[in-house]
Amino acid sequence: MKNILTIFDYYTEKFNKMPKLYDVFLSHKQSEAQDRAKVYKLFLKEKGFHAFYDKDELTDDDWTIEKVIEVVSRSKSLFFFYTPTILENVWCQLELLIAIKSKIPIFIINVEPTWPKKHLIVKKSDFPSYLKSALTKNNVIYDHRYEFDKLEIKILNILNTIINKQKNKTKKNKTKKNKTKKNKTKKIKLEK
Repeated sequence: MKNILTIFDYYTEKFNKMPKLYDVFLSHKQSEAQDRAKVYKLFLKEKGFHAFYDKDELTDDDWTIEKVIEVVSRSKSLFFFYTPTILENVWCQLELLIAIKSKIPIFIINVEPTWPKKHLIVKKSDFPSYLKSALTKNNVIYDHRYEFDKLEIKILNILNTIINKQKNKTKKNKTKKNKTKKNKTKKIKLEK
């Protein structure tokens, strides 16, 4: 088991150092939320965001553990479409674990079930212990099919906030690197 964790850590760290490819990774159980995830993909594309939706990006042969680690790690956020049995799906658990490990923002999209049922109650106790940190009191979004216009605004605000924070973080890192280079140059000049 230790070897598996070492490999997992290696790839997560490797891909976290690379530029982000996607604004959002759409994690969903195909049999329960494939159509809903596709709606989000199209909506986000229309608004200028690049969302990873598995059926549009990869074939089943391309879907390997290394590829999942790469794609999730190189995303700016993860939308986890919460449906009745998603936590039983190993791939969805893996995607959530990678997002936790990569420290990317996670949002639980509580998918509105077919009428007349009500939304599921998202409880921390339903999550395996290693995934509990994915759920916070502020990251559950209730998906309402008939009020999608209100939901659109909320999602766009979330994504714009995430992207702006990451831009600011990148600017700070560049500033630190430039200061370090200048300090090294000064030291070299003083030594001469």
